[in-house]
Amino acid sequence: MKELHGHLANRVVHHTEHVALPEFTIVSMFSGCGGMDFGFLGGFEVFGRRYDGLPFRIVWANEHNVKACATYRRNISKDIFCGDVGMRSNRCPPRRTCSSAVFLAKIFQ
Repeated sequence: MKELHGHLANRVVHHTEHVALPEFTIVSMFSGCGGMDFGFLGGFEVFGRRYDGLPFRIVWANEHNVKACATYRRNISKDIFCGDVGMRSNRCPPRRTCSSAVFLAKIFQ
């Protein structure tokens, strides 16, 4: 590993050290079945590799697709608004620090 100089040397954290991180709250729009949220949360193992829990807490999630909501509830959290947020503005998320990135794909026919 290259030697780091100056202020960067103090910011390197080796994987064996435990560092307390601040918690970030997430609003998850268009959550789908929760794959991106699962990544934010961490704390899982896949293909023989363990991923530690991360300092993110999902405080509000939304999805329009009923089957995706069912999968989200089974794997991530029971707390997801399943429906059109445009029609239920009183159920919108509270003001929070982060919003998960949104990847939309639509097939035009």
